[in-house]
Amino acid sequence: MVQGKAIRGILDKVSWWWAVVAAAATFVMMIIMVADALGRKIVGSIPGAYETAIGLMVVIMFLSQGYAQMKRAHVSVEILAMRLSVKAQAVMEGTGAFLGVAVFGLITWLGFAKAWEATVNQEFWYGIVDYPMWIFRWFVPLGAGILTAQLLYTVCDAFGKAMKRQ
Repeated sequence: MVQGKAIRGILDKVSWWWAVVAAAATFVMMIIMVADALGRKIVGSIPGAYETAIGLMVVIMFLSQGYAQMKRAHVSVEILAMRLSVKAQAVMEGTGAFLGVAVFGLITWLGFAKAWEATVNQEFWYGIVDYPMWIFRWFVPLGAGILTAQLLYTVCDAFGKAMKRQ
């Protein structure tokens, strides 16, 4: 039990730090896009701004998901669920999280395979600036893996709540 809480604490801290990285990536992307838009009006576009924005979008989308799940902040429709008993709500939440584990576990596995392949092949996006896209491929399995772990805890919490006698 104590070991489970320690693992949960580490997972929550990692989720928080990934969310901080995603927030920083959002800020950097905003600065680059504003500078690129202003630069186009004055001297010209910033080389690699578009590619940087695409790479940062992957960071933003995937690294923040574990923290959102930790806070139970993902979008959910509760019109039907709020009319059910607490136990039925817990079963619905656990079932949804279990399906999420399956989907995001698969994304983690396939994303890792693709990131590894891209790293071995040194994948670049060729354009005005040769941009190393293989680096950004690693954020998919990292973010999806943390989300999968958070969803596993949601499954345990939800089914634990459903099993309690009321």
